[in-house]
Amino acid sequence: MRTVRHEGEVAGYYWIECRGRELHIHAIFVLPQSRGRGVGSAAIWQIEDKFRAGVDLIELGVRNDNAGAKSLYRQHGFIVEKKLPDEGYVIMRKHLGGEPPNSACSGWLWRD
Repeated sequence: MRTVRHEGEVAGYYWIECRGRELHIHAIFVLPQSRGRGVGSAAIWQIEDKFRAGVDLIELGVRNDNAGAKSLYRQHGFIVEKKLPDEGYVIMRKHLGGEPPNSACSGWLWRD
């Protein structure tokens, strides 16, 4: 698990796994006091920038009832590629396709 800090404080965590040329995001968790401050977006930008050269796509699963997370991922270009209604979630993916790095994540400190 990796942490994200903003203004010197832990703001959230993420857990990822490389699967060949695919990167799976198991979780992005933003601490309650840090929500609404762009921490989720910063996590996505940082993950994309860090792994773009080594992966072709990023994949994640989202619970059907987590509308906020699905909206955030859609804003970052993820699309629903598979629905798993019996399990209660969807699989979303973003194909990186040679996109340039996103400089909007500057100012965030990531610790492994």
